[in-house]
Amino acid sequence: MGPALGPTLGGVLTQHLGWPSIFYVNVPIGIITLVLSFKYLIFLKDEPTNKEPFQISGFISLTLFLISLQFFITRIDSLSFRSVTCLSLIFTMVLSFIAFYHSSIRCSFPLLDLSLFKNFAFIMALLLTALRSVAMYGGLFLIPFLLQSSLGYSETASGLIILPNAIVLGILMPFAGRWADKYGSRNIIIGGLVFLSASMFLFGQINVGSSLLVILAAMIMRGAGFGLLNTPLTTAVVNSVPQEKVAMASSINTLTIQLSGAIGVSVCSLIHQSIDQRYQAKGFAPVLAEHQALLESFSLSGVLLIIAILPAWRIGSRQ
Repeated sequence: MGPALGPTLGGVLTQHLGWPSIFYVNVPIGIITLVLSFKYLIFLKDEPTNKEPFQISGFISLTLFLISLQFFITRIDSLSFRSVTCLSLIFTMVLSFIAFYHSSIRCSFPLLDLSLFKNFAFIMALLLTALRSVAMYGGLFLIPFLLQSSLGYSETASGLIILPNAIVLGILMPFAGRWADKYGSRNIIIGGLVFLSASMFLFGQINVGSSLLVILAAMIMRGAGFGLLNTPLTTAVVNSVPQEKVAMASSINTLTIQLSGAIGVSVCSLIHQSIDQRYQAKGFAPVLAEHQALLESFSLSGVLLIIAILPAWRIGSRQ
């Protein structure tokens, strides 16, 4: 619910308290979370602890790889591939990943169990998780530009327009979990992908003067897609591995969500910028070029989600 409700709250805060408020609001929330953690998670002190040694070499090399990858992703649109900075980042990424891989395969208790990637069902579920994360964070990156820059809505109005997405997502998630328990995850995941791709194509048709009902319909379809995807997809990930590997699979799944989300924002930004520049080179006015770039970016996202149905068919249908 966080990524869904965030833009609504962010729109209200930005318009009335300024953009720094979207960062400052996390300070009291963080303090409250810490207090509640100390109060309600005290029982964890009595839980049996894991005595496996911590793989320091794997942690350092993986951290170095992730930092350089994230920095490279966020700067890819402004870096020249022949620049010292770009070449240094690529060299660091490759070297740190090789170091992480070799330290992991030689370690009895690796930080991440790479043997899970021999499991085809697990890889398919992770691929879908990555595509879902790209669609979620990439869409959250593009939608405010469409609503504010192209259609002229205020920050608060944009946040409220996005709200139905969160409401539908919240309503559907518990039902999607029950349906996944009863019928298996595959068909529900495919249904979520269909709703999501349809919403992206609908966003790709919105122009100045489009009815607010059309925009809200796209938001509701988007919420329905994510509501159907989230729980069954997590179920598919943990169902694809043996019971003793569930915790490790969950960790890798979370890492995949975060990385693919960052990649999704960067890729959407690059695609949008490239299409924008192409239209401006053809003589389009900047405002019109940006609007066309947004519409085509949404349509390309819809195509990507349709393609994602193919790996979804490979997910086991068992409960």
